[in-house]
Amino acid sequence: MAVLIKNFGNDMECNTLAEFKKALTEKYVGRNVSIVSTLPSGIKTSVFVDVQEDGSLIESYRGDIIAYYEFSEKFNLN
Repeated sequence: MAVLIKNFGNDMECNTLAEFKKALTEKYVGRNVSIVSTLPSGIKTSVFVDVQEDGSLIESYRGDIIAYYEFSEKFNLN
């Protein structure tokens, strides 16, 4: 299932975990982005993250570190 990385019109769709990680670490470092996916029910879900200089992801509102594999599980990225 594809996810959409959104950043004020600088958006990118990713279909695999490798593509997702590469996009975040190469194109969105130092930015705040939303990651949007459509659940099987048709409902869109969003996660807001800050992409750190080292490529790590921090959840924008709680400040929790998010591992890339969590997106793989949540959004079915292979």
